[in-house]
Amino acid sequence: MDLGLKDRVAIVTGGNRGIGYAISAELLKEGAHVVVASLDPARNAQATDKLKGQSNGRVIGVPTDLSDPAAVESLFRKTLAEFGRLDILCHLGGGTSPERDRPIMELSDDSWDETVALILTSVFLLNRAAARQMITQGDGGAIVNLGSFAGVRLADGPPAFSALKAGAEAFTKMLARELAPHRIRVNMVHPLGVDAGDGVKNPGLARAAEKAGRSVDQWMRDVIPFGRFQSADETAAVVAFLCSEAASFTSGQAISVAGGATP
Repeated sequence: MDLGLKDRVAIVTGGNRGIGYAISAELLKEGAHVVVASLDPARNAQATDKLKGQSNGRVIGVPTDLSDPAAVESLFRKTLAEFGRLDILCHLGGGTSPERDRPIMELSDDSWDETVALILTSVFLLNRAAARQMITQGDGGAIVNLGSFAGVRLADGPPAFSALKAGAEAFTKMLARELAPHRIRVNMVHPLGVDAGDGVKNPGLARAAEKAGRSVDQWMRDVIPFGRFQSADETAAVVAFLCSEAASFTSGQAISVAGGATP
């Protein structure tokens, strides 16, 4: 299926591994040009080198602290200098860690602030910067934020991460209404149980399973009706669709890619 993304310009934050890498690869396969933006310069370089060999579009890497306003501004400057415009933002902000996954009453101030920065602040900064550029261009655009099923079914996820991903969904829906007159679509995708396929097991899933007193495989069978983990490509395919004109009347939505799991 041709999604009509040839020569579109996309920023993919977190685009150097896992779901982000799969999204970058999918957009490039469709002929889009991609800016891979993540904090780690070495991983960025490794990912872009690999992507160049399997793409129909151009790809560059821009190491970026996604919670730093100056770094985000620099990212957009470099994107415009290289490609002259921006059509798509796929923002994969925020992650988990042992310290940030603690129960609320055990969560330190620093861990809370870091989680807010990684999830909510980054969504605000990236979405605002993308929307400003798209409004200036005047011909619409697409923004897709990555949520998490932990923000849908709150009982199963780390408290701070889950609450802030739910907040990011609310932000996405509010921004979609605000940007509708400019023909800029804003949506969110909630994955569950992703096997990144790069030999690195998902540490957040491992901690969730341990908290529930189950092995990761038992957790997966209990939580995901399909009875398997998903590949990163399965979420990437939904994101690519939302970036395309095939989803031209879809905005303000949060779509779960969760193997039949429901709230």
